[in-house]
Amino acid sequence: MDVSILIPVYNRVALTRACLDSLFQTLPDALRAEVFVYDDRSTDATPAYLESQRHRVTVLRGASRGSFAKNNNAMARLATGRHLVLLNNDTVLTGAWLEPMLELIAEPSVGLVANWHTVPGSTTVNHAGVVFDEQHRDRRLYEGLDLGALTAARRPREMQAVIAACCVTTAEHYRAVGGLDESYRTGYEDLEFCFRTRERGKAVLCTGASVIGHHGGSSPGRFETDSANRRLFHERWDRVVRPDMAEQAASDAVAWPSETVAYKVCRSVWRAPVAQAFMGPVLRTSIGVRARQSVQRRLSRNEP
Repeated sequence: MDVSILIPVYNRVALTRACLDSLFQTLPDALRAEVFVYDDRSTDATPAYLESQRHRVTVLRGASRGSFAKNNNAMARLATGRHLVLLNNDTVLTGAWLEPMLELIAEPSVGLVANWHTVPGSTTVNHAGVVFDEQHRDRRLYEGLDLGALTAARRPREMQAVIAACCVTTAEHYRAVGGLDESYRTGYEDLEFCFRTRERGKAVLCTGASVIGHHGGSSPGRFETDSANRRLFHERWDRVVRPDMAEQAASDAVAWPSETVAYKVCRSVWRAPVAQAFMGPVLRTSIGVRARQSVQRRLSRNEP
C-alpha cells in the first residue's frame, strides 16, 4: 500500500461528508490508498453516514471518548501504507493537493510535510506553517493575508512546526517517534511531533504548492484543554523554541502581521481570560463552533 489516510471525526457529519467526497475526487488514480475514519463517539448522524461508507473507508469507533493523538495512533497501528496522511475532517481538498507533499517526503532527510490552508470559500490564508514570536507564542504564518499576494512565498520551506490538519510522514518515522504524544488532549500534539522530528535530525517542511480549504477547530470542545496543552508543550520545549515570526516574513519581503482592525479586535477579545472562560462551554457545542467559524469567514472577506 502506498498511502494510509487517517481521519478522526467527532460530530459535524456535513463536514465529514464534504471531506470524504473531496478526498475521493482528488486522489491520484495510480495511487494505492486506504482510508481510515475514527469516530470518537459522535452523537449526531455521523455513525449512520460512516456505516454507508464502509465500501470505501475502514471505520473505527472507540468504546469511550478519546483524543486527537489517541485516535490517530489507533488508526496508525492498523495502517499498511508506506506513508501516513493525517487529515482533519473539516478540510476541503483540491486537485493535486497530495502529490507535492509525497514528492517532498521522498527525501530521506525530511520527516514531515504539511501544506497551506485557506478559509473555505475564500483566498484568506489560515496556515502556512507555525512560527513563534518573541514571547515564544505560536502563530500561523501569514494568517489573515490573501493567497494571491503570496505567490513567491509558496515555495517549500523548513519550519519549526506545522499543524497536523493535513500532513504527510512515513509510517516508519511516525512509529520511530512514537506516534502522537497522548499526554496532550487534542491540541499541541502536532507541535510536539514536529519538535521530536527535528530532534531526530529530520526536517519539517511546509509547501504552498499544495493548498486546501480548512474550516479549523470544528469539533465541539476542541479548545477546552488548550491552556493545559500549551503549558505542557512549553515545559518541554521552550528552551529550544526560536522566535522566527519576523525572520520568516522578512525572508519573503512580506509585511505581516497586517490583519484588519476587526480581526485584531476579535483576536484580542478571544485571548482575554474572561472570554476564554465564557467561550469554553460555548465551543463544546456544535452551535458554538458554527458561530465561531461564521465570524471567521466574514472577517476573511475584509481587505487587510
